[in-house]
Amino acid sequence: MASVLHSAWLTLSLLIWLLHSLSVEAQSLLPVTAKGSKFFDTSGKQFYIKGMVYAYGGVNSTDKLADADQCALDAPLMQTLLVNTIRVYTVNNTLNHTACMSTFKSHGIYVLLSLTTVDTRIVATQPTWTKDLFNHYTKTLSEFSQYDNLLAVDVGNEVIASKSALEAAPYIKAAARDVKAYRDAQKMRRIPVGYCSEDLGTDFISTLRDYLGCGGDNSTTIDFFALNRYSWCGPSSFTSSGYDELYNASLGSPLPQFFSETGCNEVGNRTFGDQEAVLGPDMNQQWSGAVIYEWREEENKFGIVSYPNGGTSTAFGASGTPTPITPDFYNLQSQWDTLTPTGVPGSEYTFTGTTPSCPASSASGSWTLDGNAPLPTIKNLVIPTKTLSGTSGVTVTAPAAVSTSNGRLVSSTSTPLPSSSSGISTGGKAAIGVVVPIAVIASALVAFWIWRRKKTAREASNPAYSQVQGMQGQPAWGRTELGGGDIAQLHSQDARHEVGGRMRYQLSDEAAVTPELTATADVEPQELSTGPSVRRNPRQRMSYD
Repeated sequence: MASVLHSAWLTLSLLIWLLHSLSVEAQSLLPVTAKGSKFFDTSGKQFYIKGMVYAYGGVNSTDKLADADQCALDAPLMQTLLVNTIRVYTVNNTLNHTACMSTFKSHGIYVLLSLTTVDTRIVATQPTWTKDLFNHYTKTLSEFSQYDNLLAVDVGNEVIASKSALEAAPYIKAAARDVKAYRDAQKMRRIPVGYCSEDLGTDFISTLRDYLGCGGDNSTTIDFFALNRYSWCGPSSFTSSGYDELYNASLGSPLPQFFSETGCNEVGNRTFGDQEAVLGPDMNQQWSGAVIYEWREEENKFGIVSYPNGGTSTAFGASGTPTPITPDFYNLQSQWDTLTPTGVPGSEYTFTGTTPSCPASSASGSWTLDGNAPLPTIKNLVIPTKTLSGTSGVTVTAPAAVSTSNGRLVSSTSTPLPSSSSGISTGGKAAIGVVVPIAVIASALVAFWIWRRKKTAREASNPAYSQVQGMQGQPAWGRTELGGGDIAQLHSQDARHEVGGRMRYQLSDEAAVTPELTATADVEPQELSTGPSVRRNPRQRMSYD
């Protein structure tokens, strides 16, 4: 027994040494969650986004988070830029993403991820929420929930790309409801689930935000609201850009808010003066940062780095060692270097606002949706649960045969794993219980330490890697949201569909019929004004076809 305990002590000493070595080499990132109108990591530190669009969701886009070599080349330069978050629009949830996620984590970078692809998304012209969409969204969430540096996920990006596409809003809210139900049933950490909106004017998007966050039941609302906005162009200001109106309209909201795309390039070289407003005292009491559009230079000239392979085509196959584009890269670096908001400690923060009431339809405005109408549901949706079964270990079970009408779990059953016994003494079992887990952990850490050493040496040599494989003949998963806009045609007047006094859900065979949404009067779609607070997204749009 004494020799066994001595071996355990030696193993534990090795484990402590390895943990110390790894702590020096890798930066630890704590999971982030939403609390009231702010983000906090698990230490209670308020989190502000200094973000970069990393993988834009075009028709030929590849899964950038599955390309370990390219991630290893990009992450160090992002770290010098002070990026702490990257936004990714599409991934293949059947691939392994551990290498890239670990690389970004070691460089202090979180990932803001969309759960959608071009073939698995809510389409504004004919919105549905189906089992196929639910299964895809939750499979992607399951794949990435294992990573502490998954910041948050969105269930849609610019789904509502015009005011006449408002009937898609209940489907966005239903998607968030069911994804959160799955997250909680699977005992995941409370990964924020939200929505990224097109800029359709301060009044309209404020009402949309309130609708997605209303009802008083956290299980049926989004966890954050983000905005794609490009109204700060050149030497603008807090007021002339309309940011003041946006900020005032956000006061009292119970949701964290941030810019999920920004960085207007209509006036020469970008100086990113808006970052001082967003991360400074003008807005940082209510807003949680911004994501700059975008990392890689393309034909639309929004990028801040270039690649030696692949040029600026929209094929998204560019690869190699990134080179900063002057002066935009260094202008942004200079801005972020001086902006370090600390916020408020989580232990001292209590949200003092109120949950917004659900907006009623208006005959005199552009909001034609009854905010209190029931949400769409998926017929016979059963959400699997994960339970901790006493001392017998973790068991993963499916719910009992219960058909639900609202897509939420109502009951579940589980069978504990059978226990086993042997002739080993109690003391022997205790020793084995100490030594075996430590030995297994130590072996795993040794392997990881060796891999880390090799990886560090490879990054230091900074070799030129071959062009990303798999560019040709990408499967359907690789074709995703163009710039996050759910369909390009929505940006043309001809493709807009009229919203009259009655809006009906376009339901699939898998969806249960819900009551019609009735407006108070016939309302013609409202055209967007041209004021500074309603500047349309200027980035180059691409067709799905």
